[in-house]
Amino acid sequence: MLRLVIGINETKNIVKTENGTSANGQSLDVNSLVSMNFWCYPPEFMDVLREGFPHFLESMKDPLKDEYLLPIIADQMLKDGVTYTVLPTDDKWFGVTYKEDKPLVMESIRKLIEAGEYKEELY
Repeated sequence: MLRLVIGINETKNIVKTENGTSANGQSLDVNSLVSMNFWCYPPEFMDVLREGFPHFLESMKDPLKDEYLLPIIADQMLKDGVTYTVLPTDDKWFGVTYKEDKPLVMESIRKLIEAGEYKEELY
């Protein structure tokens, strides 16, 4: 079932806790829909990025850490009247942000291969 997006919150520093998850000391709903930044945009989206990037560069405080984040851009477009739909899934997600994440992700992929959900050799 497709759902309309009503808001996008860029969330960093997510950690598991005894009661679920939190980010920056604030509890998160473990049943929230999340985006792994797999978005489908029309070609005109590149114009939005091209227009906003100089403003991002001008307001950047730390060039080694500041990011031109798609969720923030998409949220502003939502506020400007663009609509998005979501295709929810019950699949578990995991990702690599830090080098410390690599062993867990490798183990998770290995389990998916063993369960027959992924092939060992994709190509």
